Amino acid sequence: NYTLNVTDQVNQMYLGIDVWAMLSLEAKLCIRTMLTNNIKFAREQLCHFCINVLAHYRKTVSVNSSTTQFVLPESMKILIVCILGLLKTPAFALIEDVKLDQKVADYLQLMSCSHCHFMSKVYPKMYSISTIIKPEEKFGTYITNAVSYPHLTLPT
Repeated sequence: NYTLNVTDQVNQMYLGIDVWAMLSLEAKLCIRTMLTNNIKFAREQLCHFCINVLAHYRKTVSVNSSTTQFVLPESMKILIVCILGLLKTPAFALIEDVKLDQKVADYLQLMSCSHCHFMSKVYPKMYSISTIIKPEEKFGTYITNAVSYPHLTLPT
């Protein structure tokens, strides 16, 4: 049995919203749409979803703030970044470099994955450049066709 909080205040709903569950559900709906329509329509549907959520918040919750301010609750700040990350996955990519097999595999992964796997697939991965080792430190000098390229080294 679950005990869930219930509220009739829209502001409280936005403060406690699970963005990952909402985004996972919307991604799955867009993939279903993509199977019957084209990929551009599904991408537009995903963008309109984000716009509608933000517009609804603006109209109902942050009415008193200035029209030049972009006000969001803490729980919703990651929504835009995650939608952009989702649009860059192979399932939603428009580029022709992504093979059909890779797209279908990504469709199936997104349709059947849990929230944790969905987060790791969509959330942008950022790495500190200072912790990445230089290739020549690990592998030595790169040699191609017995010609050495010592002038092509990474800056220190």
